[in-house]
Amino acid sequence: PRSYLVSQLEDGLRIGRRLSLVSAQAGFGKTSLVVEWLASSNHASTWLSLDEGDNDPVRFFLYLIAALQKIQPDLGENVIDLLCGPQLPPLESIVTLLVNDLIAIDPLLILVLDDYHLINNIAIHQALQLLLDRLPTRKGLFIGFKMYPPLALARLRVRGQMTEIRLADLRFTPQESAQFMRSSLDASLPEEAVTLLAERTEGWIAGLQLASLSLQGRQDIEEFIAAFSGSHHYIIDYLADEVLRRQPVQIREFLFQTAILDRLCADLCNAVVDSHTSGVDISNSSAILNYLEKSNLFLIPLDETRTWFRYHHLFADYLITGSLPEARKAGHARAAAWYEQHGYPADAIHHYRSAGDTDSLQRLVQAAAPDLIRQGELNTLLTWIDYLPDERVRADPGLSSYKGMALLIGERAQEAEVYAQAASANLQDEAPPSLRGLLASLQAFLATAQGDNTRSLELCKQAAALLNEEDGTLLSFVLAKLGQAQQQAGDIPAAQATFQRAVAASQQVGRGLATAVVYSNLAIMTQILGQRREAQAICEQGLNILRDSKGRLAPIALLIDVALGVIHYQANQLDNAEACLRRAMETSRQMGLSTIMVGGRNTLSLIQYARGDHLGADASLEETVRLAQQAGAQGIAQTAAGMRVDLQLRDGNLQAAAAWLESSSLPLDHLDLQRQSEYFTACRVMVRQKRYREAQQLIDTLRQSDEAHGCNAYLIIDWILQADLFANLGDFVRAVQALEKAVRLAAQEDFRRPFLDYGA
Repeated sequence: PRSYLVSQLEDGLRIGRRLSLVSAQAGFGKTSLVVEWLASSNHASTWLSLDEGDNDPVRFFLYLIAALQKIQPDLGENVIDLLCGPQLPPLESIVTLLVNDLIAIDPLLILVLDDYHLINNIAIHQALQLLLDRLPTRKGLFIGFKMYPPLALARLRVRGQMTEIRLADLRFTPQESAQFMRSSLDASLPEEAVTLLAERTEGWIAGLQLASLSLQGRQDIEEFIAAFSGSHHYIIDYLADEVLRRQPVQIREFLFQTAILDRLCADLCNAVVDSHTSGVDISNSSAILNYLEKSNLFLIPLDETRTWFRYHHLFADYLITGSLPEARKAGHARAAAWYEQHGYPADAIHHYRSAGDTDSLQRLVQAAAPDLIRQGELNTLLTWIDYLPDERVRADPGLSSYKGMALLIGERAQEAEVYAQAASANLQDEAPPSLRGLLASLQAFLATAQGDNTRSLELCKQAAALLNEEDGTLLSFVLAKLGQAQQQAGDIPAAQATFQRAVAASQQVGRGLATAVVYSNLAIMTQILGQRREAQAICEQGLNILRDSKGRLAPIALLIDVALGVIHYQANQLDNAEACLRRAMETSRQMGLSTIMVGGRNTLSLIQYARGDHLGADASLEETVRLAQQAGAQGIAQTAAGMRVDLQLRDGNLQAAAAWLESSSLPLDHLDLQRQSEYFTACRVMVRQKRYREAQQLIDTLRQSDEAHGCNAYLIIDWILQADLFANLGDFVRAVQALEKAVRLAAQEDFRRPFLDYGA
């Protein structure tokens, strides 16, 4: 027992220190100390053991949340939803949502990150630093290292927010060494022997443990202790050899054959050991594991049921070094087959690689790729693909397409193009539709990144025809891009049909980004077609899908909130509209995704104006223009500028409106269907300027286009514009007829704002 070290950790947590750091080389008892601390503590705690495979930020946070959910089952559900998109969200967003959930947990909590020295991804270090900076009181983070992590530890020290236990603290004192040795051996040790042992091991606990095992039953204790000295590696080799020589032959054979495993269970060991090679029966793995644990032979349980174990890293290293390379490769091959059969692809890939089985490695990586793309684990996918020779990857159209997609999503478009070209060059005519659809999707997204929207639209059509609902995430995003392109081309009914199919595809995905994208777009399309009530129902359906078990919305639901805010505004339901938009605004702020809300700010400005805050609305739209230009969202900037002019015109500022129309890049010889609201403003300006003929020509063009595409929401405004023009010409009979058409279109679906926004 090391009660004084446990007290240091406990006191640090009690006074609100955010980080407890235990740093030392292997074999100095870091893990054992924390186990003792947690066993004696009444605090809620959870433990995450890390390995090299956890260097993918998505995987790291998914595992971290899984560990935390052992304390609070629904904790981090919103973060999981955010992580399941095609791109890693801003780290600040992940940490903010996680901290909010941690604040809501009542008990004092200890989160243990063991073997964090195996993490080398700078993005994870940055996220962990953010978490440390924002960790709420009564929540402690414990990290075990072999070396100091690249975190701002000096700042935590200065602020008194860190408890440190270093190698010097962990070394056994001579008194502890004596206590340990005497409790481990039946015979009492002479004082001189204990002192010599403490000096030779320098308080290194693993060395003491091996020494105690080696000394059992020996008579030449002092001579034995005097015989070893030197570095830790020398001592571990010397003592481990002593320990192993005392074990039965079947135990030694079992240890050497299973040392390649990062973790062990009886069934896995049965699959890995080969009795035929050794001539020794070592098939009863359950009994052998039980013997190893009872004998204290460096076997560490990994769960409370004692199903899974691992060897101490130092002991495993020694065993691996002492085994034959060919025997290790054969063991890795058997381990890989077991892991693949039992649904552990990451472990199977690791062992196939160690076995040198490139064919099986390639097969398994390709099988895992769709799930990794869907889950956003791009680092993992690229790492696994890079295990294969690059010439193999380029020759395989599936692997090269997956690598290109991962690179593109990771914003490495130039590299992605190389693999897209390789995939295209090697794609066979008889390739399955899903593979051809994957490549078409990659090429479509590359065309978009290169600004070639015509080619992107054509490739999206190809991909949508080739993919099926089983390709849920990829198909959802392809259809979303296709629907947006159809909307830009003015074909709103086709866009609506595309998004309806996208909704069906997204149902295979669950609560991810794809659901929010397709439902929000479908709702907007449906409203433009004049079906405002149906659009509202679509939003509510999407929000229900994006709620967790406690009714909380996934963060990405802000996309649907923006659409619903617009839909409520059209019905003059200003309170509901503002509630949706404010909720979306706050979520986007927390997530660091403020650019998503640039469009929603337009509707908030209209609500301000409708409530009489004309100056505030003007300032808000001016700010929206600035933010949109800063984000490169030129279309939103133009729309906001047009809205601002429309409000100025309502306030009688014809001069500013005329100046806008004069300087605007709005084409009047043909329609740019992405700038519909600006055309409405242009008509109003022309009428106020008494340019009636030009206004009539533009109204006729807009109405013909909107009638052809079934855009009834736009037709309402077209007829209001027409009524205003006739009234200004003094033709009140035709003005009323035009207004009647607008009213008939609007009344059934409760469109009110088109009339109210036009003014008296």
